[in-house]
Amino acid sequence: MNKSFLEHFIFGINQNLYKNSSNGIVLLQDTLAQTCKYLLHNFIYNRDYYYTIICVDSLPLYWNKSIERAKYTCIEENNLNTLQELLDNIKDNIKRNKKENALIKNVIIIDSINSLIRKYGYNVLNFIKQINEINKDEIQTILIYHQDYPIKTSDDINIKAVLANMSTTNILVEHTKKYFQNQGWLQDMDMDIIERNSISDGICSILHEKESGKMLREEMAYSIKIENNKPILSVIPIIDLMKKYIPNYQTLLEDKKPSKKVDPTKNLTFNLNLTEEEKQTKDQLELPYLNVQENDNTVGSGEIYFDPELDDEFDDDDPDADLDF
Repeated sequence: MNKSFLEHFIFGINQNLYKNSSNGIVLLQDTLAQTCKYLLHNFIYNRDYYYTIICVDSLPLYWNKSIERAKYTCIEENNLNTLQELLDNIKDNIKRNKKENALIKNVIIIDSINSLIRKYGYNVLNFIKQINEINKDEIQTILIYHQDYPIKTSDDINIKAVLANMSTTNILVEHTKKYFQNQGWLQDMDMDIIERNSISDGICSILHEKESGKMLREEMAYSIKIENNKPILSVIPIIDLMKKYIPNYQTLLEDKKPSKKVDPTKNLTFNLNLTEEEKQTKDQLELPYLNVQENDNTVGSGEIYFDPELDDEFDDDDPDADLDF
């Protein structure tokens, strides 16, 4: 459990296992039914980084209440006219922070990337690359993407797929009900329990590109408790949520086990199998070429002898002289 990527993302543990996870781009996806903000708040609480938050959908007041102890600056995108102005503000903020806190890592959070792309179009993709190239080893960019707020383009380009391809880490936060519905288990769930806990539990599907280039896939659940007006997350296996929401979860797990192998010859109108008598007859059959091999004790030299006939014509020229071996 303590080696899961989700625990690493939330609590900052096991950095040696995920060395490149603190760099690059994180695409954090959520829906109206289940927000990713709880994950993000705990990410911030457990890291002594400096955060530059680009407020597109949200207001600085929201972040002031949510992460008041963290080191951060909010930039209101609505107060700026172009992406270049926004980029210059980010660079100035990072530069100013470096003078005061030279050793602290910088994280840029865009809330949300949907609205920014709707306003500025494809230019935002180049804007993200420029942010990431300010200092690849010291800066991480987190893009909040709302799945219920799709970005439509005139040429039908899948913007979410483009963003996912740019990202080192993709995390999809799903509502428990939605996840189990996709698994086909919704009819087996206790709906009273799930409605009471609709926000306090969630499931994360993760795709992370390791330093070696290999892809890590993981599905883990989390549960939230409020302590001192602050949401505290604990990472749990998905089966723990099954126990909580599905009374007959063991039956479902048994049903998912692979069934016995089906005999493909069972219902054929002709017989492909041999009887014991036929197998015995087959084993006793001596094939002629095997018999010759067993009795022939001559050792071949591997030479080829050619006995020319009178009508054979010989050409002293090498027929392969034009080939370069």
